[in-house]
Amino acid sequence: MTEAKRYILLNGDDYATGGWHNFRGDFDTIEEAFEAAEKGNTVWHDIVDLHTFEEVDDRVLWLDYYRKKLAFAKREMAKGYSNYRNTLFEIKNKIEALEKDSA
Repeated sequence: MTEAKRYILLNGDDYATGGWHNFRGDFDTIEEAFEAAEKGNTVWHDIVDLHTFEEVDDRVLWLDYYRKKLAFAKREMAKGYSNYRNTLFEIKNKIEALEKDSA
């Protein structure tokens, strides 16, 4: 039996039918869990810290995650990688929405 990593991700499209069948994986870092949640493209997600057995306060962490992604995309654009233009727009919209929800 392998030991679980620190964070687990649960996600889906219908929260009411949740449970362990919504388990999507375990991750060593919060960043890995966020990346997997983002790729999941589902209606809801929960990330649980197995050290504290609490759900991660994800609004604050999502803001931090997207701000880091935004900084990376800006650096890449400055290097001349124009394929990050749409990414910049999408990340800015996500940050604005999260900031609006926190206000």
